[in-house]
Amino acid sequence: MTSIRNCIAWNMVDMGKLVWQVAQKDDVLRIKWIHSYNSNSWRNDSKKYTAKEGYQWLKGQYEVVGWHHWAWNRFNVPKDAFMSWLIALGKVRTTERLKAAGVCNDVSCLLCDSGTDSCMHLFFRCHFSRIMCTNIMIRVQIRVRNDEYLYTTWKKRGRRHRSRKEQQICCTALASTVYHIWIARNHSLWENAVIHPDTVVKCIKQEVVGRAIIKMKDSWPDDVKNWVTDLAG
Repeated sequence: MTSIRNCIAWNMVDMGKLVWQVAQKDDVLRIKWIHSYNSNSWRNDSKKYTAKEGYQWLKGQYEVVGWHHWAWNRFNVPKDAFMSWLIALGKVRTTERLKAAGVCNDVSCLLCDSGTDSCMHLFFRCHFSRIMCTNIMIRVQIRVRNDEYLYTTWKKRGRRHRSRKEQQICCTALASTVYHIWIARNHSLWENAVIHPDTVVKCIKQEVVGRAIIKMKDSWPDDVKNWVTDLAG
């Protein structure tokens, strides 16, 4: 351990010396090279260097996904956002994935017993999940059609609710819904009993309204405040 600490300490000393030389513009060949390529202009002299631009350049290009609006909505409860992220990536440990790993054999849905315990079925083709989601969507005033997937229905929030705040609250409701679906699924697995959908819907409603009230500010429009009040009713 002592040798590792000494190595780290010497590296920090060397780094500190280099930073000091750069700051002082010492007459050293490598320092001159750094200053010749690290001026206020960069990337073919097209623009001045900023921390934001430097971060974007260092990070590189990533694929833009369509679910980030609801998964990382800033109104979301953190645990709901994390679960939404896992679900969007298909990384939750359903029995379908566990069977592929040789852990179990039965892959029946633990909530409706008429499909497989997979992300595709559980979120949101499962009959139990559809009941929960339909009730929540009706609460946030989004029309539901039986012939479309529920995530497609959720995407209507932009057309139904023009207010940015209402859209964010709808995303919070979606994140809370998928989280509580997973909790209900786990309860069925470990307790061998399925929670009544109305009980889960009540928990979701309380969580969403509570979160909206925490985020609410005096500057919010009155119609949005009244809408939140109606959700609590």
